[in-house]
Amino acid sequence: MVKLGSFIDKITGRNWKPSSSLATSELIDRIKKMLDFEVRKNGTVKFVPHEIKIRIQWDKFSNAGSLDKLRSEILVAIIDHINDNLYHTYAPLNLEIKPDYFVDGVVLRAGFGEFASGGAELVINLDKNEASAVSTKEQELEKSSYSLLIKYLNDPEGRFIEIPVETGSVISIGRAKENHAVLENPSVSKVHASLKITADGEILISDVGSTNGTFINGERLDIGKAYQLDRDSKLRIGTVELSITLRDRDRETQHDISSVSSGSSFTTLTADQFDIKRGE
Repeated sequence: MVKLGSFIDKITGRNWKPSSSLATSELIDRIKKMLDFEVRKNGTVKFVPHEIKIRIQWDKFSNAGSLDKLRSEILVAIIDHINDNLYHTYAPLNLEIKPDYFVDGVVLRAGFGEFASGGAELVINLDKNEASAVSTKEQELEKSSYSLLIKYLNDPEGRFIEIPVETGSVISIGRAKENHAVLENPSVSKVHASLKITADGEILISDVGSTNGTFINGERLDIGKAYQLDRDSKLRIGTVELSITLRDRDRETQHDISSVSSGSSFTTLTADQFDIKRGE
């Protein structure tokens, strides 16, 4: 990951509002600066990224309608900015905005997709005033393959399930059958918690708004905040005590983390393939 040094202040600005608020006008201003910074020239023609992804801290918007409105406002502003500056794109604009339980504040990503030609995707975390460039090759190298063993603790039948996951995978846990990990227990909410596999092979967990809570070592987790599961952590979903084993399939080594889920069905997916909703 290559730091952009002196450009950080120029792109992110030092007057960005904290994660407790979201000013659409300021967000649009940062996106415009990001596009200007990423301009590529082909002769006299200037191209800007057409792949723009925005990840927003889960509690900034209360419903999908708010996100739809935000997307419309930003899309119009981007199109106007491109037209006003006589910019071009290699492909139609693809603007994606999603809430994320594992993001603090707002994270912007901009790239040229399949037209990157060895270039880098610009990543900006507005609340942390950080900007970095990650090359396509680096992004591919960051992906690691794991097997996740999930089981109930103290289960006389020794039931478990093994599923393939990779860096960035997000797995939902809850009572509803739509979850990747289904826990058929009345103390578990329909959508209760979410797990994420980090680039370092660690497991993060977030309670997405459950009724009866998610606990690590007896302490109830704050809703929407990501916590790391350590090797000796004791996890409880509602009243269900669980355990996890994460095995690095690339290196064929095993990393045990005491604590987390079991269920009847799982699906392998990447972080962007599942829209997490709050539990009930």
